[in-house]
Amino acid sequence: MKTKYTLTSQWVASLILLLLTFGSGPLVWAQSASRSITLHNDHISLSFNATNGTLLNLEELESGTLLAQSADPQQPLWRIKYQEGDGKKELNSTMARQFGVTGEGGQELVLQWSEFADFEGLEVRVYVTLPRNEPFSHWNMEWSYSGDKVIAGMDFPIVTGLREDEKSTLVVPEWMGSLITDPARMLSGLQPGAQKFSWVYPGILSMQFLGLTHADQTGFYAASHDPYTYMKNFEIALNENQDLTFQVSHFTDLKTKEKSFQTIYPVVLGSVPGDWVSMAYEYRKWGLKQSWSLNSRFANGQVPDWATNTALWVWNRGRSEGVLKPAVAMKERLGLPVNVLWHWWHGASYDDEFPDYLPPREGTDSFKEAVLKAREQGVRPLVYMNELQWGSTTESWKEEGAEAYAVKNEQGKLRTHVYNIFTGRPLTNMCITTPFWRNKYGGIAREAINDLGVGGIYLDQACISRRCYDPDHGHEIGGGNYWAMYSGMLTEQIRTGVPLDQEPLLSGEGVCEAWLPYLDVFLALQVSRERYAGVGNWASIPLFQAVYHPYGIAYGNYSSLLHPPYDELWPEKHRPESALTLLPEKFNTQFLMEQARSFVWGMQPMISNYDEILADQRKEEIGFLMRMSRVRHKALKYLLHGTFMRPPEMETDSMMVDISKLSIYAGQRETVTEFEKEYPVVYRGAWKAKDGSLGLPFANISSEDQTVSLHFETADYDLPGTGKLYTITESGKKSLGVYSGGNVQLDLPVKSRDVLLLEVVPEE
Repeated sequence: MKTKYTLTSQWVASLILLLLTFGSGPLVWAQSASRSITLHNDHISLSFNATNGTLLNLEELESGTLLAQSADPQQPLWRIKYQEGDGKKELNSTMARQFGVTGEGGQELVLQWSEFADFEGLEVRVYVTLPRNEPFSHWNMEWSYSGDKVIAGMDFPIVTGLREDEKSTLVVPEWMGSLITDPARMLSGLQPGAQKFSWVYPGILSMQFLGLTHADQTGFYAASHDPYTYMKNFEIALNENQDLTFQVSHFTDLKTKEKSFQTIYPVVLGSVPGDWVSMAYEYRKWGLKQSWSLNSRFANGQVPDWATNTALWVWNRGRSEGVLKPAVAMKERLGLPVNVLWHWWHGASYDDEFPDYLPPREGTDSFKEAVLKAREQGVRPLVYMNELQWGSTTESWKEEGAEAYAVKNEQGKLRTHVYNIFTGRPLTNMCITTPFWRNKYGGIAREAINDLGVGGIYLDQACISRRCYDPDHGHEIGGGNYWAMYSGMLTEQIRTGVPLDQEPLLSGEGVCEAWLPYLDVFLALQVSRERYAGVGNWASIPLFQAVYHPYGIAYGNYSSLLHPPYDELWPEKHRPESALTLLPEKFNTQFLMEQARSFVWGMQPMISNYDEILADQRKEEIGFLMRMSRVRHKALKYLLHGTFMRPPEMETDSMMVDISKLSIYAGQRETVTEFEKEYPVVYRGAWKAKDGSLGLPFANISSEDQTVSLHFETADYDLPGTGKLYTITESGKKSLGVYSGGNVQLDLPVKSRDVLLLEVVPEE
């Protein structure tokens, strides 16, 4: 069916008049017209206010579901932000004196605004394209201007009145991924003027989409198809009418003082039936075709083997005696490769004296000897170095003139933040585009790898971007796509200065598609979000893995059985007596839950604040961790190299779990905040191997044996109707027989606090 423009009956007289006026030229509706203009195909319909271009309705046609419906016909479709003198102002689409619509070729609508009071010479056009066989619309914007005002950015498109209720969930790639239940209610609890969620891409928004799902109904889907990773913000907010609203913020290059602008990537709006997995599948179709996927280090076999083979990470802090020694002991106990993420190795006080990392706090000779001994025993450390921050009260800041190379905000001021509440000293953002900062950071990193012998660098805050307004740095001002690219230049600079036989590993904090070609592994702590954020109407989900699992290795966990440590270089008067003492036993199940998630979500496992006393004092929990690591290591073709699939439906009991919330590093002068929440007893996943077989991991965190009842159609996983079933456990691989008839049906026992993986292998 061809795309149509539908006119209401009230249009007839106006239409005749317009045809007489414009003859055979383009069909244009002037501002004097009324009612609405509708653009639709077989899947979705878009309705616009004919007098100002407001998006009135977005409807999914098969079910008749209104995904968005504006209660106010004067809500703007776009907003332009500009500078006038020293002030910042904005105008929007409803302020135009003249508005028109042109239909071109039957599949595109062109909306045009002009004649703005106090903004002479501005013309704005929006192109809405509706492919015939897709439930999506593609939106682009352009403007031209002949005056003196400097346009800084646009909010576009603005969609108001998103359908939402207490059962709705917002799907957002907030790093690894989050589900937010009833987002409108969450936002309504915030202060007026601050009722919004805003995510920066590339950065904490790790992928360029979000969605709003509804039980058993189609959901709203929004994405930007930007292959160039331009900086932008995605936002969900309540507007002045308390309507749930979506928008994307785009930014111009202020240096050029552009007189015309055209988006070089579309924003995509439409409908996706199903849940967050359906949203991930939709985005995956596009994301896997982009340069970051094609050039992924992991997908192209560029990640060092010692990293891909890591069975367990130990994340400890302090001197080598308390970091490397426990890791070596765990490796001997586990019998598999163990490596280390190492904080507080450096001579500087943590979170206030960066980048004065060298020499190590225990002395160069002692440090090198400990690292060499650990490497001889098969344990390599990643050492902490923040890619973004410089302490602006340090002597090095003053002596090296670092301020000139720091990020500046729109007012030309430094971006500073006090992370360390014990010293109160600020850290300041550095601009990744400046050769000065890359040389400074890269030189320290190469020295740590080449001279101290560490296995690699953990580049904290690497998967974060900043908009810098310093005109002397040479990059675009305000907008642009330079941040991830120059971060990649830094990683290349580090690797170029390191001999290949060193096999250096570079890790970032968080996950983001833009860094897949630059980093080897990605620390994803959302698996432990309750531990640092408490509980609420949100949930962590493996959204990034669902899209990019074979393209980027996610590892990490703040799953700990001890109270957080305290840096020896911080003021002694603030040292808590509880540092590195056992957490109460009632929080042990939280530890198991976090580990179970990482196992079924395809992550490399990690334990934080590990001490050998835990092998005796928390024997069951450490036993679970080791069994999990061993099973995973036997199933790497699924859990490391596999593609995420929708897990089969299953019924499982739930249980109340005691949750401890405590700042992950040093308590921040707070005691444990306790919560209680209901969680599943058994966790499961699904991963498709490259050879076509299917792996289903299961983890039981309860103190009782469980039986999982499975029944699924093999066609759902593109498997043939017959094949064989196996289980992989700590003790090895065992046959369960065969399946036939195009379905798998069995009751699978999972022992108390144990893990296994069910293999579904097609018949050869």
